[in-house]
Amino acid sequence: MLNPDADVLDRVIKGLARNEEKFGQRYCPCRLRSRDEEKDKAIICPCIYHKDEIAKDGHCHCMLYYRKDARGTVEGRERMTYALVTCSGISNTGKLTTQAGMLLMQRKPGMFLCMNCKQSAETLRIDAGGAERLIVLDGCTDCCATKKLTAAGLVPDVHIIATELGIEKNGMADVKYDEIETVIRAVMTKGSNAP
Repeated sequence: MLNPDADVLDRVIKGLARNEEKFGQRYCPCRLRSRDEEKDKAIICPCIYHKDEIAKDGHCHCMLYYRKDARGTVEGRERMTYALVTCSGISNTGKLTTQAGMLLMQRKPGMFLCMNCKQSAETLRIDAGGAERLIVLDGCTDCCATKKLTAAGLVPDVHIIATELGIEKNGMADVKYDEIETVIRAVMTKGSNAP
């Protein structure tokens, strides 16, 4: 079955559509292409890994496909430990925060809920308000995610800015895997030290 969380489903489907438009194939938006067409056939959605991942984790890597009895769906979602609110920017650092948040949800199922700050203030208040810790991932010092959270009446426990981690804001440049890992390390380090 498809992920019943409409926001996540929408993001994954948009990622698939973007990849099809840009590369001619529906490459999994949560996996890095090798640029070797033969190898990359493995990550055309549904990728060759999805059945094993669903059997093991209850969902595929991108969280597009779910097992019907899997926990973590909207109806069965329990209180998350961390709510991540990511930047809505289209620059490399904005996209980076969303990719890092999605990857954290995949690596730590049930621990993180990732939300983009494009959501309405009311939706952010409902989804993020029940988390034990609220972490904001801003792409740059414009701090769009923080501003949106403030408008929703929420105060983050942890605020991480990608450009302050040594990542250069470079317009529409591609996000690099090592940059995603840098943001994830910051979340894991600073998030675990939050009050």
